[in-house]
Amino acid sequence: MKSLKIFISLCAFLFCISCSSNVDNGNNTGDDNGKETEIKSIKGTKWKLEGIVDIKTDIIKEIEPKICVRCYTLTFNEDNSFSGFTSTNEFLGTYDSSTSSIKILGLTKVNELLDGEEFLNTLINMQTFSIQKNKLKLFNKEYSNYLIYKPIQ
Repeated sequence: MKSLKIFISLCAFLFCISCSSNVDNGNNTGDDNGKETEIKSIKGTKWKLEGIVDIKTDIIKEIEPKICVRCYTLTFNEDNSFSGFTSTNEFLGTYDSSTSSIKILGLTKVNELLDGEEFLNTLINMQTFSIQKNKLKLFNKEYSNYLIYKPIQ
């Protein structure tokens, strides 16, 4: 059984590596003149995790695997729902722009790779969000840490 878990994890990791050909060049929020446009609304946006920030120390921990394009992404839909990906699984939730609140409705922790389980354990405690300087921050209720995201296309 342990061999099967290792095999499945390895296959998922290789899948993530194969998806990495669409690497974000960091210019996705710029206009044609190379100037960055400010994101004002969360609706219809897509984000990639940069890491978990400890508010007391202001240290950001990057989450592995970093080379996976789909891993640790969020997509906010027009109908106040959002979806995202962990290292191997998908999760769903809702958001309210008027109160800057988010709620995770469903997720799975099966076969998470590398830091996937740590990410999920952090994510399930997130309750509010803010967008500042084109960075999306998801905060837990204690404001002890937050997830920080950059915009993607």
